[in-house]
Amino acid sequence: MGRGLLLRSYEIPGTIVEDLGFRTRYGFYRDIEGIKGGYSDKFFEIYLFQGRPLNNLVPPNLNEINLKRPHLLEGIEGRFYLSDWQIGTTYLRDNIEDKVHEYGALSVGTILLFDLQIYGEYTRKTGGDNGLFDLSDETAHALYASINGQFDAIGVIFEYKDYNDFQLGYNDPPSLVKEHQYLLLNRNTHSVAAINETGWQSEFYYAFEGGHLLNINLSEAVNTLFDKRYIFQEQFAEFSFNLNPSSTIKGYIDRNMEDLLTIKDRYTAGVYYESAFSELWGTTIDLAYQTLNYTQGDKDRYYNTALTFSVSYAPDIVVGFVAESSDDPVDLPEGKESSYWLGMNFSYQYSAAHLISLFYGKRRGGNACTSGICYEILPFEGLEVRLNSIF
Repeated sequence: MGRGLLLRSYEIPGTIVEDLGFRTRYGFYRDIEGIKGGYSDKFFEIYLFQGRPLNNLVPPNLNEINLKRPHLLEGIEGRFYLSDWQIGTTYLRDNIEDKVHEYGALSVGTILLFDLQIYGEYTRKTGGDNGLFDLSDETAHALYASINGQFDAIGVIFEYKDYNDFQLGYNDPPSLVKEHQYLLLNRNTHSVAAINETGWQSEFYYAFEGGHLLNINLSEAVNTLFDKRYIFQEQFAEFSFNLNPSSTIKGYIDRNMEDLLTIKDRYTAGVYYESAFSELWGTTIDLAYQTLNYTQGDKDRYYNTALTFSVSYAPDIVVGFVAESSDDPVDLPEGKESSYWLGMNFSYQYSAAHLISLFYGKRRGGNACTSGICYEILPFEGLEVRLNSIF
């Protein structure tokens, strides 16, 4: 519904989640069991539904519906198209444990001069004595706004968020933090705490002749928890240079800090290369080095390094190698001052419905984010064989 402030379903293909408490491995998705109907024409569309969203933190071999699907949702959403304007309204009713919670939402979007696009969405829990558009900590609410445009070779994006008491268990409001393709930076992505978070993200890019691209991203998030403020900040810059029509090299630098994780500062620099050396064969290389400083710790600075290398044969086969090393105490076995992780990957797309993948070696655990959804990967050592099938 809308940008996910109230409700979002998703599937992260090929991702396996392992819960440390249940020691169960399963695919990562959130679906809804129920019924939906609607109507649309060129002026408006409207739909209504009733269903139970999956709590994907509970493994599928637990069949108790009160744990797997505790919420019964009933909602209606309408979108109205007036010239260049789109106006949306939403009502959602949440039935859980003999309690009823009701939410309403309003969204507005349009395209202005020079293809400048603006969008805003506000939703809140109904009831209470506060005003309709109250943004204080006394009201359960979520606000998202964005503006973006492209002017010849220049592109700009700015987004703002304000979430309070809105971690509903079936929504995923926009994170407003850049999601990186690079291994070390993706692991360090900030996870939204919609219980209380405000912040913004801005991005600027410039396209040079020849297809070269400069990208700069700045973001900040502030969480107020138990009357204390925690700040996340990130500054990222990347330059992409086309060596030839089939080869690209990227250089990137990043600085971030996160009070919630007691990280005073974290600097990352890396080089990424990708090339297609025939119509079917291709390769990628990512080399990165990172240093970080905790507000408390035995050393002034710790380090992480990562090297990934892969060769692919389109469209079926990928062979890869991953090497990491670190002296970060968060991921070290007790008593060790440093450690390393080496692993080999192989995947084969047997058919459109079946993917076979193998991993051998040591895999480092940590955070991973895809399409704004973050989840935990547990450490692993040994041989792993997976068959992902679609029926």
